[in-house]
Amino acid sequence: GFAEMRNSLQSLASTFMVQDEHGDARPLIDEAIAIGRRRRNRYSEAYHGFALSAAAWTASDFRAMVAAAEEGMAAASEVGEPLLHACCLTNLVIARTWRGQMAEARAALERWSEHLVSSKGVLGAEMLAVGHAWVAVAEGNVAEAQPAAEAALSGFRALGHRYGVAGTALCLGRIAFEAGDRSTAEAAYREGMEAARHLRHRPYVGWGEVGLAMVARANGDGEEAEARAYAALEPLVQGGIRWPLTFVLQVLGEVAGDAESWPEAARLLAAATRLREEIGMVPFPSERDRYEAEVARVHQVLVDEAFEAAWTEGAALSWEEAVAYASRARGKRQRPSTGWGSLTPTELEVVRLATRGFTNAEIGKQLFMSAGTAKVHLSHIYAKLDIGGRAELAAEATRRGLGGPHGQAQ
Repeated sequence: GFAEMRNSLQSLASTFMVQDEHGDARPLIDEAIAIGRRRRNRYSEAYHGFALSAAAWTASDFRAMVAAAEEGMAAASEVGEPLLHACCLTNLVIARTWRGQMAEARAALERWSEHLVSSKGVLGAEMLAVGHAWVAVAEGNVAEAQPAAEAALSGFRALGHRYGVAGTALCLGRIAFEAGDRSTAEAAYREGMEAARHLRHRPYVGWGEVGLAMVARANGDGEEAEARAYAALEPLVQGGIRWPLTFVLQVLGEVAGDAESWPEAARLLAAATRLREEIGMVPFPSERDRYEAEVARVHQVLVDEAFEAAWTEGAALSWEEAVAYASRARGKRQRPSTGWGSLTPTELEVVRLATRGFTNAEIGKQLFMSAGTAKVHLSHIYAKLDIGGRAELAAEATRRGLGGPHGQAQ
């Protein structure tokens, strides 16, 4: 019958959507809604609103995402379908927060939360918790956001809902990063990516990679940050997904700045800015602070004319051109003069040995140099890292996974 055909089309469309195959899903969605409208079936329209809001999110069209989600919520409310209602509400909240419309997002949650909780629909509580988490982190309230995301993630895990696990773990990763809890952020990003890879969902895989890039850069590991950012490019470019590219370009700009490649940093930051403005994405408060500090750092080093020239060049790039530019820049920079990325292979080996408790004489013996030369290497290391002595060096190196017990091979 018509209902069975519509349900089959929607089920198949949902499978394609979870796997980020929206091109294959769209004809099925349209056929299902056509059948539903001929029968004046509002359930079909509720599903249609949810499906189109999910597709708009992948396409980085947040205005369309809002419109489709609101259409789906209205229909779902009429037919009493709590799951589709909750899914549409979550998509609406994400779109509103990413457009900087926090008041509208929180108003929508407050309006519908009680109704959805009382309906006791499957996954309703988890979806609402995700919505609350997004609003809270967008407002800068990570103390409210993190428990909400953790509760939602726990619920999705218990239900074995991989798609929910993927999206919520990535949300938790972002929240934990904003809170400065980088170990939780890394674990959450990895969990989200694992679930996303199982589903073959490219936006989530790319989002996870760039999240890990941000964590690595915050940990001072520029090489890992750059590698993760480039790993994010492939799934995002293949899928034509632009919104995570704003984060990729920004973290690559930050890494370029750390490497003192200032014109490159300015171009990449400008390209990230242009793309963010083009799709109407507003940074969260802490993101904006980090971004503005990075731009100020680059501008401080480059004289006004050089900064303006590099910024103008970056802002003129389309997203495809920006990706191509970022890819060409890979591996072509000089070693920076300060920071962990400035250490030579010999200096890194000195750090490892010093961290294990070797004396200057023992370091010299291991590396076939005099104790005096080992001491000079250590003084250069302290200056590059702005570190006061062996104890501070050992603590920081251990945190980065260098060193180990005295005399133990790494």
